Parts: sequence; C-alpha cells; structure tokens
Amino acid sequence: MINKAYQGKKPKIHATAWVAENAVIIGDVEIGAGTSIWYNVVIRGDLNRIEIGENVNIQDGAIVHVESDDGPCLIGDRVTIGHQAIVHGCRVGDDALIGMGATILSWSNIGAGALVAAGALIKEHEKIPDRTLWAGVPAKQRSLIGDDMSQRMQAGWQHYVQLGKNYRSDDDTLSNH
Repeated sequence: MINKAYQGKKPKIHATAWVAENAVIIGDVEIGAGTSIWYNVVIRGDLNRIEIGENVNIQDGAIVHVESDDGPCLIGDRVTIGHQAIVHGCRVGDDALIGMGATILSWSNIGAGALVAAGALIKEHEKIPDRTLWAGVPAKQRSLIGDDMSQRMQAGWQHYVQLGKNYRSDDDTLSNH
C-alpha cells in the first residue's frame, strides 16, 4: 500500500482496517475500524479531508477525492462503495450503497440507507433522501428502499467486514513465516 503524507498530513488508518497492498492513500485521510480498502483503490486527501467511517468497504478500482473549497468527502459507517465508483467531495450517510461504476459529484449528499445504482450519475449539490433508490444518467429517484432491500444491503457490508478480516488474518499469517 502507498500510504503517503501530503503537506504534513498523513493518513490515519485504524489498526483493525484492512488495506490492499496496491491501494493508494494520500494526505488528510482517516479510515475507521473494520473498514476494508480493496485493490487499486485511490483515496486522495490532498485538497481537503476525507473521513471514512467504520465497517465501510471501498471496492476494487474506486476513487475517493475532494474539492478544495469546503468540499471534504465524508463517508459514514457501514457504507458499500462498489467497484470503480467515483466518490468526489460529497457526503455519504450511514448504511448507504454506491453501486459499481457510479459517480457521485461534489457537494452532493447521499442520505442514510440510500442506494445509488450501478452506473448512476449524481449531479453536484444533489440531495438524495434517506432510503431511496436512484438510477440513471443523470440519476433520478426510482423508488423507496424497503426492508428486504435494506437487509440485502446490510448483508453486503457485513460480508465485506468478514472478508477484510480474512484478508488481514492471511496477511498476518504470511508475515509470520
């Protein structure tokens, strides 16, 4: 893993987080407990801060970046960010899911338990209400998130918490030989 300071600010990664060896984490970044950062992820806190909560999974090839003017990226707890998603200078509420290849533009706010579908584009300054499904380019609200979908989303982040633990355990085993 590339874990690099930028202008005196060094990433803070919780001891129970797992980070793939080829992930890049730069600058003013804080990563919470139980979080997993997967292969080829770039998290670049050079222009502003990035806060990633607990039990978050940021999947392969995703990019998390910021805006310089009041544009931090704040990601809540138990969030899933799918493969190759772009999450830029926005807020993502607890229990949200950002689908594969989705793009979240600056100053938008993704509500708690919301689902942004794969390939969707959330425009700048968009406010996504809690427990809603958004899809399309540009994205529009398609439905509410019911209990069944909410449980599937919870199962997803829980799976990644366990997967991250497995990878961390395997890394520890290899480093002891």
